[in-house]
Amino acid sequence: MGAGTSIRSILTRITVVYLLIIATGGLLTLWALGANADAEQAVRNAQVAAVQEALLRSSYSDQETGQRGFVISAEEQFLEPYRRGIDATTRLTADLRVSIGDSPELLERLSAVTDAGERWRTEHAEPEIAATRENPGSGASVVALSGGKARFDELRARLDELASGIADESVSAIDSSTVVTNRFRLIVAGTVISAILATVLAVVWVRRYVLNPLSQLVEAVGAVRAEELDFPLPLTGPEELVAVSTTVAAMRARLVRMIDQATRSRAALEQSAIVVLQLGAALQSELGDSPDGWTVAGGLRPAEGVLAGDCYDVFALSDSVVGLVVLDIVGHGAEVALTALKAKEMIVGSLRSGAEPGEAMRILYENFGEDRTEFLTAIALVVDTTSGRGTYANAGHPPALVFEHGGAQHELAPTGPLVGPVDAEWRTEAVTLEEGGKLVVFTDGVLEARSSDNEFFGVDRLAELVLSMPCIEAERVVQQCLDTVDDFTSRNNADDVSIVVVCRDCPPN
Repeated sequence: MGAGTSIRSILTRITVVYLLIIATGGLLTLWALGANADAEQAVRNAQVAAVQEALLRSSYSDQETGQRGFVISAEEQFLEPYRRGIDATTRLTADLRVSIGDSPELLERLSAVTDAGERWRTEHAEPEIAATRENPGSGASVVALSGGKARFDELRARLDELASGIADESVSAIDSSTVVTNRFRLIVAGTVISAILATVLAVVWVRRYVLNPLSQLVEAVGAVRAEELDFPLPLTGPEELVAVSTTVAAMRARLVRMIDQATRSRAALEQSAIVVLQLGAALQSELGDSPDGWTVAGGLRPAEGVLAGDCYDVFALSDSVVGLVVLDIVGHGAEVALTALKAKEMIVGSLRSGAEPGEAMRILYENFGEDRTEFLTAIALVVDTTSGRGTYANAGHPPALVFEHGGAQHELAPTGPLVGPVDAEWRTEAVTLEEGGKLVVFTDGVLEARSSDNEFFGVDRLAELVLSMPCIEAERVVQQCLDTVDDFTSRNNADDVSIVVVCRDCPPN
């Protein structure tokens, strides 16, 4: 096992070794447990057989005692032990055959006992009992002449041989049980030792072929993080670590290239940063002094960076006439911001040239670009600050809100579609801003701002907020609206947010 070997291969080999140890140890243990159970059973059988042999001996002795007592006394009561002994002998002989069934030698000795006992009963015991019954007074002479004692001594000799064989079998079973127990202990000890050795070997393998290369890789990655870009990367160890090292090496090479590119780009960025800032400022017109009795303010919060797709402008067309443009183009960034600024200047230029707001939208459509692939919404308004009357055009923009002094509200609805690749016309409609009234123009980023509960900010919330504030200074209204939208969305706006507020003072009492 060495370089090029995968971690999976190493773990597989370790697992196979453990499985072999467990399987071998388990099988040997099962065998030893079975052999031990057999040996213990053999010991128990030998012990039971010894007890049964003693009981069998006693049953034969009871028969001999009962038979002799009857022959001598000719009284039937003395035959009771004889009869019980015959029944016990039959039962104990059958039990002994079961206990020593695996030993042919003991079965043969048991058969010799059974044969000797049968001969004693048939050749001597039963004839003597019969003779005593025929001639009750001849018992002693019958016993003396029958030869039954010699035959019973032969039965005792067979019983002694059976007892000796059972004792030998018991000793052999005990010895076998001891051997099996010792083997079982050796198997368990061998399995444990093998598992310990396998564990030590696995630790050595993992440390050498996985942990050491992994430590080297961690050190190398740490060096890369510390910008030591010339630190050598290890290419040894398992395949997975080699692959990671190769990937880190590629990332380091890419990082070096990116650093070089960033260094080159930094100078260019320093040169162009002032242009970006100027462009961002151009999207938000620097409102000059408001006409007497009027206050005007605007604000813009880009969704990303400093450049937005929204822009607005408020400008004087004459001493008493003011123009207002609010525009929203899809997207963000420098290219979109340049397009928005270009579109705004087209509308402002048209209004300065005397075009009606609807006509200014048409001029924008005709000069917006040859491809006309951009989409934008816009609202243009011209108002006489002396009378408060004016005109407007709305190209698909969210309706502006007009509030009267008493709180009544109406909207400057769209007078045509949004400006895009489709040819269209835009109407010019009339509007009046009475004394004490307010005009609020905004982009859809205000209405579609979402809270953490996915709730829209909406026009009703905006109207309620504007109505709750006195319009002494439009700047305060604009700032409060922008701050409220930021708080509503937790300052995580998905779209640009723009708002322009025009307030006309109340008449003197």
